[in-house]
Amino acid sequence: MTNFKLQISIGFWALFVIWDLSFGFLARAQVAPEVILTWKANSYAPPGYAGKALPINNSPVDVALELLDGGRVANLSNIQIRWDLNGELYRSGAGLKNISFVADSSKGDPLALVSFNYRGRALDKQISIPLARPEVVITGGPDIFKALPYFFNIGSPAQAKFTWSVNGNSVEGTGENPDALNLQTDAPNGTELSIRVDAQSLLRAIEIASANISYIVSR
Repeated sequence: MTNFKLQISIGFWALFVIWDLSFGFLARAQVAPEVILTWKANSYAPPGYAGKALPINNSPVDVALELLDGGRVANLSNIQIRWDLNGELYRSGAGLKNISFVADSSKGDPLALVSFNYRGRALDKQISIPLARPEVVITGGPDIFKALPYFFNIGSPAQAKFTWSVNGNSVEGTGENPDALNLQTDAPNGTELSIRVDAQSLLRAIEIASANISYIVSR
């Protein structure tokens, strides 16, 4: 009797293991392929900036497609891929996993949609890419202040013009680094100074931003 019960127990666990493995296999087999879209804006952000550079008007933007099937990157080289941008056909072609375009603020935030057929399944994915405006931030002190431009369509701060003022009076940035201000003042301790910088692209004059900070003299 004991052996009979043991055989039943072993048989039960064997069936359970087979069922569990079969269920796991079917569950994995039924996982839908995952469409992944990523984008990159070719606008300027200072070195060390941990965020994502955002596009502004006229920024070049790159969008890339990957498809994960069973945890692996799928081969789409022979798949006809269609890209729509802001509701209109933009590009299409076999294996077309990457597109580039120039952001147009008159059309709002760029909306990219990719669609294609993969192994008899219609797949699509869309992303909205937020448009920003140029920004500038003042950092540093107490003697040297620096202007950090963000999201301009420039390659470096050398392609921008920086205009400094203190309490409304124009002051010059440092000779070789116009994005930096060497604050020289004989104001007594406790005096509040208003420091302002205006940054403007030398490539597109319409790209301009300003920043203000208050600084209390303490030496």
